[in-house]
Amino acid sequence: MGGASDGGQKECAWREWVVGWLGVVIATTLCYVFYTGLFCSDDTRYLVGVKKIVAGEYIDLSSIAERRLIFLLPSALAYYGSGGGLSAAIGVYGLFFVLLPLSLYWGFRKRIGFWAAVSGNIVALTPLLYLNAGSVLPDVFSAFIVLLTGVVTVALVNNETGLQPSRHILLITAGALAALGVSIKESNAVIAVLPFVLISLGWCWKHQFKAMFADCCVMLGGSVAFFAFESVMYRLFAGIWHSSLMNRAGDHSFARFIETQGLYPWDRFKYLAGVFDGWTLGLFVAALLAVLYWLVAIVAKLHLRTSSRTWFVAAVFFLWPLIYFTIGTSRFDQYLPPVIQARYFAPCVPFAALLVTLLLRELFDGASCRVKTVLVSFLLVTMGASVHPSYQGRSIQYWARAKDALLVGIFDVKGMNVRNIVIGDNVINSEVDRCYRHVLQDEFDLVAIREVDSLPDLPFVVFGSTLQGLKARDTALAVKIGANVDSGKWKVALVGYYYADESAGRDFWWLPRERAIIAEQKRGRASFRALSVPDANQPWMKRDMHAEVFEVSAVEDGK
Repeated sequence: MGGASDGGQKECAWREWVVGWLGVVIATTLCYVFYTGLFCSDDTRYLVGVKKIVAGEYIDLSSIAERRLIFLLPSALAYYGSGGGLSAAIGVYGLFFVLLPLSLYWGFRKRIGFWAAVSGNIVALTPLLYLNAGSVLPDVFSAFIVLLTGVVTVALVNNETGLQPSRHILLITAGALAALGVSIKESNAVIAVLPFVLISLGWCWKHQFKAMFADCCVMLGGSVAFFAFESVMYRLFAGIWHSSLMNRAGDHSFARFIETQGLYPWDRFKYLAGVFDGWTLGLFVAALLAVLYWLVAIVAKLHLRTSSRTWFVAAVFFLWPLIYFTIGTSRFDQYLPPVIQARYFAPCVPFAALLVTLLLRELFDGASCRVKTVLVSFLLVTMGASVHPSYQGRSIQYWARAKDALLVGIFDVKGMNVRNIVIGDNVINSEVDRCYRHVLQDEFDLVAIREVDSLPDLPFVVFGSTLQGLKARDTALAVKIGANVDSGKWKVALVGYYYADESAGRDFWWLPRERAIIAEQKRGRASFRALSVPDANQPWMKRDMHAEVFEVSAVEDGK
């Protein structure tokens, strides 16, 4: 009998290892498929700072994107190491998504075993995370750091480090991670206090205030050490001593957001539920039910398979940011609720997954390996069903179609054997203008727009200017081109008017979006394309998210 039991335990241990690493494989695959490249949004400002760091220029601390220095450094390292590869600079942030399931598994495997592996798979299959994993955004990186902070906090509140030096190392780590989270994104300041609060509560419960004070001081030392290191980095890359503690989030038009997102708690939570996809919302609801189960078990004095302290830490790390980011205040001189975007709640996801698996452990831990296999299969199928409907979402975020149109235009220009590209004025907005610059710089020799003397030798291509803008000659570039056209020396030809269809790349679901769009373009199915600018009034999406490309060349003699 004992031998059979040992064989069953070994089989379960083997399945735990497989399930644990399966989460990493799933995350890696989704990170590849959902690699979005650069969105044509204000997040393009991050790459401005990245390129300044690599070029040896000082970043601008007046820019909210550039002053998030620690967030920029991984991208700058990848950009430098790849020899200026834009995809490497963006794709490096996907690494933190891949590390999320791995960190959940290894961070909690000794505490909840097989169920830690299950939680990693849930995180890997949560659309809120994988939809944002392949872009220049701080939210997934932030979620990874917050998860590590939670892992260390769980170890500390469970008092499992009997040796004082080991505990001090964990305390210093907790303080440094809390500070790192703030450095990556300012809103993490409300999460950074949690290790201090939770560890203090544990000592207060035991009436050991001296120990509480000592632990908080050690943690604070870890935070101070990080901020000292960060200050040195600012001195190197910004030219002045600075700290992310002095950073503040950029101002939003709060009146507009309050009008649409609501002022009162019920309205705001209702709005929040509407911005989540069905799978993320379902995960959060299941996590709330898990918290309810834990509270009932505490009141009823039921036996819990997992330490109640672990439940408590997971619940606080999930609920506190969920509540504060919804009905908290972004200012303390007046009540201004924060702006709600789904990706802002990324730090809640790992702890939601952990709470769900803690509940599953209570319900199914005594089940056979066969039952557990069926349960995991059901979870994988249920969460995996999100991938197909979520795929289309990668083509509609943050002016993504403007970038898609740009990619199709680049594909055509590559066939013209023209190396020099000039950016025209009157690009849709400053974010799209930066997006064009970043992408074109990676593909061609990009020429600055405002200095007329910087125009390259003929022939060259003009991106981003409207036909009306060129005819109106309202810029130095247009004046230079127009004068030469009027004198009969140059001619301007419209290469194409491009608009990437929202279904672009659907037939190539296994490719990252950028490659899928070009693959569809080769088949003539990816875009709206015309050899003349449409005269009729266009829908705003086609009107605003397009690329107009002109070739400027010399007029041949006699023609």
